Amino acid sequence: MRKKGEIDFWDKEAVKQLIAETCPSLVEGTDPVYYCRHCMSLGIWGTEIGDTCGKCGSTDIDKATMEEYDALYEQKFGKKLFNIS
Repeated sequence: MRKKGEIDFWDKEAVKQLIAETCPSLVEGTDPVYYCRHCMSLGIWGTEIGDTCGKCGSTDIDKATMEEYDALYEQKFGKKLFNIS
């Protein structure tokens, strides 16, 4: 059970809202995002062996602007995650 104020990071709508509120530079496209090239997750963790996807465990990590990421996500899944462009 989550405590008040905690969000479910697999809930896309909650993540969208959190990013828009706390990291407006990501939505504006000025900061890169790191994502898993295998599953497109944004849940990337730094480890002793390098960056790893927290969802699928892949180490095939790349970076892009939020707009570029949204286009790549749309290519893979047929819809945009953030719908910013």
